[in-house]
Amino acid sequence: MDIGLKLTKFNTTFVMSSQGNELYIFENYLGMSAEGIVCFFDILCIRTEFIEIRKYEYTKDIQCVIMSNLAIDFEFLVPITPHIKPIIYLGTKYGPYDYRSPSDTVFGITNKEFHWGFGLAYNIKHKCKMLFESQIYSNNKWWWGDSGNWDQIETWGFEKLNLGIRYRLFRF
Repeated sequence: MDIGLKLTKFNTTFVMSSQGNELYIFENYLGMSAEGIVCFFDILCIRTEFIEIRKYEYTKDIQCVIMSNLAIDFEFLVPITPHIKPIIYLGTKYGPYDYRSPSDTVFGITNKEFHWGFGLAYNIKHKCKMLFESQIYSNNKWWWGDSGNWDQIETWGFEKLNLGIRYRLFRF
């Protein structure tokens, strides 16, 4: 069982919807989050964020998100060396999301997302490691108030960059 702190830079500003509509999403933020991680055999982990404090770039708002939209990620740490391990992760999240277009107009919508990415873990000490991750792909379904009004959006690139530290509390 590990706990972690993570600094996140989220960078989506423009996406194209499945119907070909251009959507401008000003959700760029800098965030700090706390997460819990359960690891099996030191290579397969399940992670969830408990809380995240976000400072949005365009509106300058500060928001506290509890359980980070029910985000759950599965991580595989490739055991190449004892000190450095590449990370492959995939996950999902579901919950409320703020759509901003233009930056002074905020719409509350519901978002269901699947995502995956890559990273590196560096063992600093026996119980402590530093991580860098980047979300490469996300597939979102956004509901605009009712079940019949939704957009599906795919994004590629370095949408979410994470730098964090984890500490092992105990082994099962």
